[in-house]
Amino acid sequence: MSTFRTPPLSEFDFSISVVRDSDKSEVSRVEVKDLQVQEFRRVDRIVCTSTEYPVKYTSLTPSIIDYIDQNVVTFKELGHGRVKATSPVLSKILYIDNIAIGMAETEYVHTYQSGSLGEHITNRMASLLSGKDPANALHREIFINRNEEAGSYEWNPGCWAYPVNLTCMAPWRDRAAYKPEDEHWKWPVTAITPRHIALGHVGTDVGEGYHFFTRDNQVVKRTVTSYRRIVADEPYFVAVLDSDLPPTITPAKLLPDGELFKKRYLPTLDRSTQNTNCIPVIATDQQKHAVTNPFTQYWRRCRFTFDTDLYPFSEEIIGGDSSCPVFTEINGETVLLTSWYFGGGGSGFNYSWYFNDIKTALDTLHGGSSPYYPETVSVAGFTQFD
Repeated sequence: MSTFRTPPLSEFDFSISVVRDSDKSEVSRVEVKDLQVQEFRRVDRIVCTSTEYPVKYTSLTPSIIDYIDQNVVTFKELGHGRVKATSPVLSKILYIDNIAIGMAETEYVHTYQSGSLGEHITNRMASLLSGKDPANALHREIFINRNEEAGSYEWNPGCWAYPVNLTCMAPWRDRAAYKPEDEHWKWPVTAITPRHIALGHVGTDVGEGYHFFTRDNQVVKRTVTSYRRIVADEPYFVAVLDSDLPPTITPAKLLPDGELFKKRYLPTLDRSTQNTNCIPVIATDQQKHAVTNPFTQYWRRCRFTFDTDLYPFSEEIIGGDSSCPVFTEINGETVLLTSWYFGGGGSGFNYSWYFNDIKTALDTLHGGSSPYYPETVSVAGFTQFD
């Protein structure tokens, strides 16, 4: 069976290492490595998303480690000591063993700060994945009893993502007739209001039909009446359905708009492509599998990585996965992040970043004012970092 593990310290904003003095005395220095500048230095602050955060050091083993002052650790006696480095964003625990002279750190433990959105999402994912085995196909499959020709699916109670309300996703589309050679049925769309869907670069067409499924497996059929790009230089679309979806289909919400949200609530998701900070998400692929590729970058595009050691249900995104949606869940509400465009770890258009453009596109489709706009999920009560 798989177990959920948080990423190692080296994948986050700063790392801690022990440097033994040349005379091998019982005094060691704790040095912080700021991964954004890629150099070791004695610091008492870290930089994360262009914002400085103080780092505080405390001893978790006062009987062994006497004090920490100016990043210097003094040992009272031989033993296994623990030092905790805390910033407003993350906490690290460094295990220091001064029994074997010359031994550096042996283990890292990282946690998101209590009350943070990162902690909330990570804990929820840990709960979803608990007891699930990636080698068991039923733990991956979002749907069972699939009839592609008829467009009939049933939700799989054994899937790790089953507790998440994914009724917003229409996993089957019909271009007038079922055409297995075209594989159009592979490309899901996502309801973002009761009357509108969002989708990736595979596009849509007037008259194209989609099948949504209620939690009790009833088919809800809707047809596209008009569509347009969200912005001119990105192949992502919104479309109008022929009638409102019923209350049994819950549209996905979006994150609050723009970079300010990232700075305040998820500052570890830096826009640098070398940043490997990660928060696991609920993603999908062409096989209708539930995937846990971790979220590494929140900017105009959302970027992800895949690491089956850290996340057993992680997988490489390949051709054919295009337009499959990627979600997170916040306080029980399903939030649309992107739809796959590029492969590897996966990346795509950040719907939330273009929230105002989505509203403008919907107004244009309705010739003035849209009857609905996407809702944003509430993040009230989570720790703010900026």
